Amino acid sequence: MIILLYVTIFLLLLFLEGFFTSSEIALVSANHRQLQHLAENGQRQAILAQKLLRAPERLFATTLLGSNLAETANTVLVSALLIDIYGRTGEAAAMLTLPPIILLFAEILPKSIARLRPTRMAQKVSFFVWLASILLAPITWFFASFSRLVLLLTGARSTSLAPFVTREELKMVVKASGAEVDLDTEERTIIHRILYFSQTTVKEVMIPLIEVLAIPETYLISQALEEFRRGRFSRLPVYRHRIDNIIGILHSFDLLGAENPAFGIKKLIRPARFVPVTKRADRLLVEMQQEGIHLVIVVDEYGGAVGIVALEDLLEEVVGDIADEFDQEISPFQKLRDGAYLINARMEIEAVNENLGLNLPLGNYHTLGGFLIKQVGDIPRTGERIRYRNLLFIIRLADLRAIKEVEVHVEASKTAN
Repeated sequence: MIILLYVTIFLLLLFLEGFFTSSEIALVSANHRQLQHLAENGQRQAILAQKLLRAPERLFATTLLGSNLAETANTVLVSALLIDIYGRTGEAAAMLTLPPIILLFAEILPKSIARLRPTRMAQKVSFFVWLASILLAPITWFFASFSRLVLLLTGARSTSLAPFVTREELKMVVKASGAEVDLDTEERTIIHRILYFSQTTVKEVMIPLIEVLAIPETYLISQALEEFRRGRFSRLPVYRHRIDNIIGILHSFDLLGAENPAFGIKKLIRPARFVPVTKRADRLLVEMQQEGIHLVIVVDEYGGAVGIVALEDLLEEVVGDIADEFDQEISPFQKLRDGAYLINARMEIEAVNENLGLNLPLGNYHTLGGFLIKQVGDIPRTGERIRYRNLLFIIRLADLRAIKEVEVHVEASKTAN
């Protein structure tokens, strides 16, 4: 009879430990959007689950304390029973048998079950976890206060929590799929862009100088007005002697009040902001927003201009293309009838790999055009064909200085090495 009582208490404590470990996993992994929708419709369990998630420190303290108390009580109980039955060898028997049982039935299985339907389980356990948080509040408060006191005495005055989700964990969430991941396609894309934006340099987002419309400082106001009308820009870089020697920026608004179109533009040129190619794009975005700058000139280590970056270019790296009334819809990626793809040669290698499911190698180039130039060791001509593994690249448009458009054929009959 006594042994039956011991076994019953043991199973109850084992269940409690498994309950606390699985509840923590379920609440943390739950679909927050579904919980919010249910809470807005008056579902009490969802309301309690949201309340628990808004206080993660208290939630984790409750589940950790509950599982530890149950495990400690079980250890004492089983050890006492086995010692009573087998004597001194009972302690060794408890040490050998109890850990695997607790690991399997109170840790691995409960957590695995919680991951199957975390949102549904979070609703079912929310009331009991909330009740446990109230019952264990005095103990959790004592240990929390004691830990703060120790930190204070050791000189660690800041007791702020570490980030709830790390950068690597967020990357894993973005890559995950399924109904329990609370992200739609657009949200995944934006988070992905934000994560990699901090690792992007100005060189990767700039418009190369060869594609920039710039005017010489010797221009008359009438000539500048014509360039503004032709290019449909609000700002133009101004250079002296050579285009890589940019000296300032001309604003179209400054020309509106000009008295005589036959006058030169020198007095209207504003100072330019110069940034190195190695500057991080996220830092530049913050600086441009703080200083109210819309256009900067990118320079190399020798001080020569190599490109420009507009505020809009940086924002598009995070939120995607921003269209205005002057933008022309030019797709960098187009699927053809025969299954091939017509691609802008300036499309980045990572984007080509992602869209076509390829594995083109990275190197000291950023674009598809750069990759092809690397393969042939020269600038290919229009119509030239380049083979790489199971891929056929046909140069559809190129000039003496760069590749413009490429047609890509994926040959399924051949396998990549």
